[in-house]
Amino acid sequence: MKKELAALIAAGLALLPIPPINGKPTKAPISKGWNQARSASNPAGYSNNAADFDNCEGFNIGLYHAASGTLAFDIDDMELTVKVFDDATNTQLTDWLENDLRVEIKSPKANRGKLLFNLPLGFDVGLKQFKHEKKVIFELRCGNCQDVIYGQHPEGGDYQLIGNPAEIPEAPPVLLDLLQHWEVWKPCLESALGIEPEPPRITPQHPQQGANLKGYRCPIQEFNQSFGVADVLIRNGYIQAGKNRFIRPGSDSKAPGAVILKCKDGIERVYSHGGDVLNDGFSHDAFDCFRLLEHGGAW
Repeated sequence: MKKELAALIAAGLALLPIPPINGKPTKAPISKGWNQARSASNPAGYSNNAADFDNCEGFNIGLYHAASGTLAFDIDDMELTVKVFDDATNTQLTDWLENDLRVEIKSPKANRGKLLFNLPLGFDVGLKQFKHEKKVIFELRCGNCQDVIYGQHPEGGDYQLIGNPAEIPEAPPVLLDLLQHWEVWKPCLESALGIEPEPPRITPQHPQQGANLKGYRCPIQEFNQSFGVADVLIRNGYIQAGKNRFIRPGSDSKAPGAVILKCKDGIERVYSHGGDVLNDGFSHDAFDCFRLLEHGGAW
């Protein structure tokens, strides 16, 4: 234990002792003052002094993020997290998980992952948790949170630290953006799993004058045959982020809240979760986007 602990302390990380409960390892500190600096009156607090851990044989050791300036990207369902990040953020998680320079707390449980990153100075947001069907898919853990970085999992097996704790990589911009704009990102993440508050509706079409005349050509159909939804979005300042997702112009976040759908009638439409005029509860074909974005909604 001393060798591993020495490396963590040399890296300047704030650590805390997590004693076993009834002889069994636990992930959660229960002692009062665990999230405050260790002192004579607070012996259970976090510390970066090796001597404070002399009597901690058999304890788990936690990494306190607020004092360490760290973030844990904690993946509880690897398969679904990979799907969500690939779809909603255009990020291949394997690039992070297989990087030789990563710092990872490897759990003995299957289908899990936990990567450590350094946060910018003064960045403190806290816990963000993404769930599906009451099960945690992944968490972003920073601020007043801790993660076991050395010890045993309560269900058996040892945690394994991969990488150099003195060279924890900087947090990727997408994770920082998720932390800062969680409420904007959340519906995008949910839509990647097919979760919608309600199925997107199709904008009602207005009757066209002359539709019954011989030789009539529908301008809406002809527009949609000439232009794709992406064409109209891009020329109105939307930024493509992945195959079928777009970031609206003027967005403070990088959340691609507009997603192109292939509807049952075979027509391509966009549905927006963002703060733009397209976010009205309906999905919109290319002509609808043209009407709303370039003509104030006028038919």
